[in-house]
Amino acid sequence: MRKISDKLEWQMRVIEHPESTHISICVAAILANSLNLKTQQCNPSINTMSVRLKCHIKTVRRGIVLLEKIGAIRRFSEEGKVNSFELTQPRAVSGLTPDSHAPRTPESPRTPESHQGTPESISGSLLLIDETMKLNGREECSSPHKQKNGYDLDSMPNGISREAAQGFIDHRKLLKAPLTHRAFNQAMEIAGRAKEIGLTPDQAIDETVQAGWKGINLSWLENRIKKTQNNNSGFKRSAEDEKEIQDWINGTDDNVIEGIFSRAN
Repeated sequence: MRKISDKLEWQMRVIEHPESTHISICVAAILANSLNLKTQQCNPSINTMSVRLKCHIKTVRRGIVLLEKIGAIRRFSEEGKVNSFELTQPRAVSGLTPDSHAPRTPESPRTPESHQGTPESISGSLLLIDETMKLNGREECSSPHKQKNGYDLDSMPNGISREAAQGFIDHRKLLKAPLTHRAFNQAMEIAGRAKEIGLTPDQAIDETVQAGWKGINLSWLENRIKKTQNNNSGFKRSAEDEKEIQDWINGTDDNVIEGIFSRAN
């Protein structure tokens, strides 16, 4: 399996298999969600699956056994290590093709074991499958530079550079402050209005990061700039002062310091 769509197809084959039960479908959803497409590793622990499905460990094990029975998984285990799973295509039932499973009829109901999955478990399975479908759409339609967190930094509005936007995201991570897509978009929108206080969007973001603020606030930035300007507007030497200081250094004027401070006052 190399794409999320392959995971989804595998889950659907498990769901459609006539020997599948509610719990085997739920366990299959957890396994598909845990599969790393790059490394092909799939090793969720039995305890983890039990917690996520809100059912007993023995129920999870029954689901794994059922998936092995229909050929949907291969399990590898080593002493002292977590189980590792390989997802394989379920075997077709004798006389049926993989895509034409016979529907269940009232005369052939599920076994009592098939009802071991709780309503919460079944709901969790469906949510995982729905999540996979959404991820599939994002993965195949995203740009090459789209970030793992979902922010598309290649099409930032208001003239904001990719570097400045990424710097703001990294800053929030350092502050351990979660950054939702909505909050990120609002922050970038405010940064785009920084020209109102004489800053570029990138300067507004950089000043916010340097100040250690979680969000971008134009009034705070304006006050910060004014305070910085006031701190930098202290005593400055004029060109005449520089000349007199040089004369004093050369020994041609002994009263230079007195003259400079008299003009400063």
